[in-house]
Amino acid sequence: MSIYVKRMEESDLIPREHGPYGTWVNPLSPKFGAEELGFRRNRLLAGRFSGLYHAHLQQEELLIPLQGRAWLRHKDGFEEVMPGQLLFFPKGKEHCHQLYNPGPEPFDYLALANHTQEETCYYPDSGKEMTLTRSQDIHSPSGGWVMQQGFDYFKGEMEPERFWPPEILQPRP
Repeated sequence: MSIYVKRMEESDLIPREHGPYGTWVNPLSPKFGAEELGFRRNRLLAGRFSGLYHAHLQQEELLIPLQGRAWLRHKDGFEEVMPGQLLFFPKGKEHCHQLYNPGPEPFDYLALANHTQEETCYYPDSGKEMTLTRSQDIHSPSGGWVMQQGFDYFKGEMEPERFWPPEILQPRP
């Protein structure tokens, strides 16, 4: 395998927005041909949540803030995150996490996780679990993940702000 250096282009960000959730993604691992490490650049829009409050049961995850600031919700509470920090989430139900960006600028970060053949995500706010399986095409924009048939990802998850302190949710000037 060769070593590659590539630039993260703004034009490569793919919008993924639904209700209160708004993260644009740039799947990088397929561009490098990575086989055992998944990584992508994420941009969390102002006033939006990164995704559902969740934990990974088979994967470890590392987030590396690049620019901007956001708030992290985890089992012990809430804390502001910014460039210069590393956010590591071991596998297991007790390591749930979610980001929120009060703005005004976007929050950019790298997300890295080990590739596994199967992954189960736990969503305590709605009391559900979802199992994902990896297809043969790990280099596709989805990273090769195939969602469990008939799973309603957003069911019971459209009001994430009810779990957050109001003072954190206030837009920043």
